[in-house]
Amino acid sequence: MFKAKHTSPFHCSVAALLSAIVVITCGCEDDTTSSNTPAAPGGGEPARDSQQPTASDSAENTGIDTASKTPPIMAETLPPAEIVKVQLAERDAATCLVKQGDQFPNATLTNHGGQQLALADTYGNLATILLVWDPDDDRSVQLLSDVVNETAGKHTGINLTVVDIGEDGRTATNKLAGLSPVEKGFQALHDGDRSLYAQIATGPAPRLYVLDSQGKVLWFCIDDSIASFKEFQAAIRFLLQSVEDPGK
Repeated sequence: MFKAKHTSPFHCSVAALLSAIVVITCGCEDDTTSSNTPAAPGGGEPARDSQQPTASDSAENTGIDTASKTPPIMAETLPPAEIVKVQLAERDAATCLVKQGDQFPNATLTNHGGQQLALADTYGNLATILLVWDPDDDRSVQLLSDVVNETAGKHTGINLTVVDIGEDGRTATNKLAGLSPVEKGFQALHDGDRSLYAQIATGPAPRLYVLDSQGKVLWFCIDDSIASFKEFQAAIRFLLQSVEDPGK
């Protein structure tokens, strides 16, 4: 027969003490948690601790830009309205038989409808933009598109004439198809034997000219660079402003 185990008062005191410690410890943890999380004004969810790092704080520390990824649109500054003096490297200048201030040679050429037409008959009352281009040259084709889109039929008194120097006129006709010469009001002529081109240049096309109403070269370029195209735009704006203000 088993005897009942005797429990001394010391053992009871130790057990009670341990229980009290556990209760006190749990109570401290709860108090600590609530004291570190300030209540939101007016109740509701607890407010964020001001000492806790935020996404923006982390961004500042790491250098990450949290602003919009879309860059601001920069207003393009237009060049002054003027006709600049053409400056070319010596070897490039040597390929130019017609230069700034010279009279552009006249010639009778064929348009893409098969009709004969004098170049001088295409001149505008104010000025003429004349592009001589090679349908087999990518730079020429790109400049053709840029010039047509920029100027064709957009300025009263300024005509656009383009002259291709391809051996086969059909290649130029195909390139011109999407640019609609008739609808946009510019002349497209063909210099298949390069008889006109032989009088104006010895180097490759393209060649872009701005002529006055009598065919004198006011400005020209021999490339398709952005810098040259800005000079071209400046020259056209100068001519337009000279009509609005004859004193210029």
